[in-house]
Amino acid sequence: MKKHVYLFDESSRASTYGVGTYIRQITVCLTDISELTVHVVHIGADVEHFEIKEMQGYDLYNIPQYCIPMEGKTNFYQRNIYYLIRSNCSCSDSDKFIFMFNYSHHISLINHLREGFPGSCFYFVIHYQNWCFSLNGDVARFKHIIHSNDISTLPSSEQEVYNSFLRDKELYQIVDKVICLSEFTLSLLAEEYGVSHNKLMLIYNGLQDERKILAVEERNLLRKQYHFSSKEKIVLFVGRLDVIKGIDTLILSFKDLLQRNCNYRLLVVGDGDFSSRLSRCGTDWNKITFTGRLNKEQLYDFYQIADIGVMPSMHEQCSYVAIEMMMFGLPMVVSTTPGLKGMMRNGDFGYTFDMEKDSEKSKNELTDLIIKVLKAPLRKREKMKSLSRSSYEEKYSVQEMQKKYLNLIFPEQ
Repeated sequence: MKKHVYLFDESSRASTYGVGTYIRQITVCLTDISELTVHVVHIGADVEHFEIKEMQGYDLYNIPQYCIPMEGKTNFYQRNIYYLIRSNCSCSDSDKFIFMFNYSHHISLINHLREGFPGSCFYFVIHYQNWCFSLNGDVARFKHIIHSNDISTLPSSEQEVYNSFLRDKELYQIVDKVICLSEFTLSLLAEEYGVSHNKLMLIYNGLQDERKILAVEERNLLRKQYHFSSKEKIVLFVGRLDVIKGIDTLILSFKDLLQRNCNYRLLVVGDGDFSSRLSRCGTDWNKITFTGRLNKEQLYDFYQIADIGVMPSMHEQCSYVAIEMMMFGLPMVVSTTPGLKGMMRNGDFGYTFDMEKDSEKSKNELTDLIIKVLKAPLRKREKMKSLSRSSYEEKYSVQEMQKKYLNLIFPEQ
């Protein structure tokens, strides 16, 4: 008996960042398992016609973006995706199917597949929740909205948050397992969405280890290659240039850092609204480097040469950026947003701070903690690097991720 695993991806900004990385890592986890066949379904691919490509260890279903206006017609598009999967499925009667979804708006496709593949397993992985973007991760406000006595009295933006909550609640009920990437999300689903504990699973994201250990001389040569001084202290931010990522607070914090020591540099890696961020830099442009989105090789070079990683996000789940920073053994300063706070113990390999939008207190606390790391004695900083790396090895390696997914897929073993 074979088990056929279908992983659903989509061309979107989320895929460009965290979800795309997840798909690559889960594919690594599941390929080369003799009892499994793996199929990655890429919805909205940049192709003219539907195609199936044989990749290394899995089949890739490229489903083109619709070419006509689809307002109100999403159900028809997702129904057709079901037909494509159904008509290209070859298996024996004893084979089992597992469908793993990553986007909440695929609920229509899930319903079609449930009807067409009775007895199959349906899993949903929560990479993000839409209310987090609408409310900048404000959990208290979210709970206030969903427990409101009269939804009709709420502003339209909050009514949409409530409606999104209801849609997600329906989704979590129709799948067999909901995979949470953080303890916070697991608790939230049990307490606020009414999802039973036996349906919930906590599986952290994992990442293949691609770190190369560099000697001090090699690290300095790499800095020289990118025209950075070996004497500069490099503060690294990686992520979208969105308000929810806290980039504006970081820029203001870094300007304060320069008032104390001009030998710092901020590296900002990621796409987004550059104009508004550049205007915040003021006269400190030459100390803040915006790279745009980088390929993995360049990004990993920057992890090698950075002195500290900073994540002032207002919401995360199980951040791949944080995992990459740990993989390279970077000391970190991160916000206490639940998805990040749970990834590190304050003081072990970095520090946490309370992040509030446009808060002077948050900005000052971030500044003080960055200085605390960068001015720590050498022995302390080396210990932080070691603990950062150890956290990756113990919790966020691709091997740990693989163990848990195989336990999910093969509960009988």
